[in-house]
Amino acid sequence: MMNNFSDVLMFLPVLLQQKLSSLSDEIKENTFEIRLRINKPVVLFGKYGTIFIKINQTYSSINAEGAYCITEKEFNETVSSICKYSVYSHQEDIKNGFVTFGNGNRAGFAGKAVVENGNVIMLSQITSINIRIASENFNLSDNLKYLIMDFAGILIAGPPCSGKTTILKSVAETLSSDYSYGFQKTTVIDERYEMQNLKGLNCDILSGYPKADAIEHAVRTLSPQIIVCDEITSSDEIEKMAEGMYCGVKFIASIHLSTIKDIKYSPLFRKILNLGIFNYIVLLKNGTETGKIDRIIRTEELVNDIFSDSNRVDCIGYNSIFYNQK
Repeated sequence: MMNNFSDVLMFLPVLLQQKLSSLSDEIKENTFEIRLRINKPVVLFGKYGTIFIKINQTYSSINAEGAYCITEKEFNETVSSICKYSVYSHQEDIKNGFVTFGNGNRAGFAGKAVVENGNVIMLSQITSINIRIASENFNLSDNLKYLIMDFAGILIAGPPCSGKTTILKSVAETLSSDYSYGFQKTTVIDERYEMQNLKGLNCDILSGYPKADAIEHAVRTLSPQIIVCDEITSSDEIEKMAEGMYCGVKFIASIHLSTIKDIKYSPLFRKILNLGIFNYIVLLKNGTETGKIDRIIRTEELVNDIFSDSNRVDCIGYNSIFYNQK
């Protein structure tokens, strides 16, 4: 699996570009994040763990002594470059926490919030940037290919940097472009502008829409067979998925979860189970093993385990019917 490391470099200050360019191909290909903080060491995180970039163009995973620290001027240059030299026009994105740039890379921001009536209206001072490097090619595992061929509802669950978005991109391209999958009519909900460069042949992309609105729009106007949606975060999104499901649409989506315990006790996930939207949960391993599957769970098993006899009848019935109609 390759990433956009070289693409990200052009948005960084020249001296930092030079230092990062000198790293080995192995480090570049296995880097997930570049973290920048004013007058603090530049930190890289990836499959190898955490490393500090050193002034002498080496790096260390042990200590930050002699580490290269980004100056305030360099930091501000980076913010401006990521925002295409128009920070003002990106204020809404910055307020929401991130800006997508290049080929689906994402810069997350931290800083001083300006709050009015209990709502954040802007960041008056940015102090940290976390650059998430988008991955390019990903070979789907045989187990995941089997589930996709089954045209079942699939929920990809995992912690940050576990490869959820990368898998969804590959799934969308495969379903919409491969004859063996019937060139499925696929709609991708891309609220954060991370999937605009998909190469799917029979794929529509709704970029920038709030997910709940995009799901409703897709079902009403695009007649999708499959909707691919990243990062479920609200009850509204789940309810719109349920409405789409009742119209015959299958969903392949992702959610932030780390362990089986998280799955069992997440209120959001319990609602997903109750509505019977997904047939399988694909739980990924932690962030140092991007795209690796820890286990695949049938939702029927979780429903039986989590809900009591008195309130699980409807969702078990629906899951069983849905599964048998595959």
